Amino acid sequence: MALELGFHLQQEQRLQLTMTPELRQSIQLLQYSASELALYIHEQIQENPLISLKEKPKNEESVGLFGARYTSKKQRYDHHNQELYQVETSPSLTQELEEQIRLLPLTAVERDACLFLIHSLDERGMIDSLSIEECKRLQNSESLVSRALHTIQSLDPAGIGARNVSECLELQLRRMKATELACQLVYQLIELAEERYQELSIRYQCTLDEIVSAVSEIKRCNPRPVANYSTESPRYIEPDIRIHWEQEEYTVQLNERLIPQIEIHSGYDEATYHLMDDSSKEYVRSAIQRAIWLSKAIEQRRKTILSVTQTVMEHQRAFFEQGESHLRPLNLREVAEEIGVHESTVSRVTQNKFIETDRGVFPFRYFFPNGITNQHGVEMTTTKVKNQIAELITDENRAQPLSDQLISNLLRQIGIVISRRTVTKYREELGIPSSTKRRRV
Repeated sequence: MALELGFHLQQEQRLQLTMTPELRQSIQLLQYSASELALYIHEQIQENPLISLKEKPKNEESVGLFGARYTSKKQRYDHHNQELYQVETSPSLTQELEEQIRLLPLTAVERDACLFLIHSLDERGMIDSLSIEECKRLQNSESLVSRALHTIQSLDPAGIGARNVSECLELQLRRMKATELACQLVYQLIELAEERYQELSIRYQCTLDEIVSAVSEIKRCNPRPVANYSTESPRYIEPDIRIHWEQEEYTVQLNERLIPQIEIHSGYDEATYHLMDDSSKEYVRSAIQRAIWLSKAIEQRRKTILSVTQTVMEHQRAFFEQGESHLRPLNLREVAEEIGVHESTVSRVTQNKFIETDRGVFPFRYFFPNGITNQHGVEMTTTKVKNQIAELITDENRAQPLSDQLISNLLRQIGIVISRRTVTKYREELGIPSSTKRRRV
C-alpha cells in the first residue's frame, strides 16, 4: 500500500485548561494567611501606581480584629479587644546560665572562660571537644578550662555542659545522690535499651534486683535537660478566622484587620491619556486590569474561606459544643463536594491558617482528622483509636506486655477493626516501644 503524503484541513474539538494570570493569582491568594496577604497587597501597591490604600473616614467606628462574618442572621457584632496569641516559648538558656555565672564568686579570667563555654553549647546543652580545645588555646591554661567546665556542669539545669548523653545522665544522677551503680550503668546505654540486665549483672557483679533498681534511678533523668529552654525568638499567631457562640448561634468571622483596603484609580485624565504614546497607554490599561484582578481575587478569597469555614463548622458542631473527644472524621473531598469547588481549593484554604474558637486556637487542618468506621457503623477519629491503644498498654501486665496482634484482637472485641500493621503504626506515632522493649524482668 502506497504511503500518501499531502496537506489537508481537519476540524476537532479539544478541552484544555488554560492557567490565566487572574486564575493563578486567585489560587495564590487562597493559600495566604491574613498577614501574608497583607504583605502581598503592599507589594502590589509598590508595583502598581493605580492601586492605593483606602483611607478610613475619621468618624468610622472600629470593627475590631475580626471584620467580615458569616451568619444566618444579619446582626451587628460589637467586637471587644483582641490580642495576638504567642506560641509558648521558654526562657533563653544562654541568658539563664549567664545570670547564674554572675552570682558566683569567680575571677574575671574564670568568668570569661565560663562565658566562652556557655556560648559554645549546642542546642542540646552539650559541648564538644573542639570547643573545649579552643578555649584551652585561648586561655593558655588547661586547669583553668577544666575548672570552668566543672563550674558550668554545676549550674542548673542538671546535666548542662556534658560532653555526651552518658555524662549528661551521670551529672543528673550525682546531683540526685544516686547509687554508684546507676552512675556507671549510664555508660552502657545500648545494653540498657535492649534490657540485657542479666549480662549487666554479671559484668558489674551485682544482683538482678540491683540492676533494676539502678535502671529506675536512671529513668528519673532527662537526656535533654534543656528542652524547656528556647533558642528562638517568640513566635506569634494571629488567627485568620474566628468561630464563637453569639446570641444562640455560632458565627464565622474573618480577621480583616491586617488586610489593607485598596482603591483603584481610574488612571489619568482624558487629555493626559491622549498625549501618551502607545506603550504608555498599554501600561496604564495593563495596570488598571491588574488592579481589578487583585480586587476581585481578594473578594473571591474572602467568600471562599467563609464558605469552607462555615461548612467545616457545621460538620464539627459537636466539637464546638462538647469538646475534642467529639471531633468527627472529615476529609477535604466532603467539604469540596458540599460547596461545589475542587478539592485542591479546600486544601489551599486550609493551609497556613489558624482558627480561634471558644476552646482555643487551632490550625485549620486540625478540623480534618482521619478516621475509621467501627463495626456498628460509627465513625471514629484516629485520635480516639490511639487513645484506646494507649489505655490498653497502660493497663497491661508489664511482665507480659501486649503484642500488636493481641491489641488488634482486643480492639476488635469493642468494635474497632484495624490490622496489626495499623496498631504498629499508631503505637509508633504515640512513641510507645514494642512489647519486647516494654517487658520488665
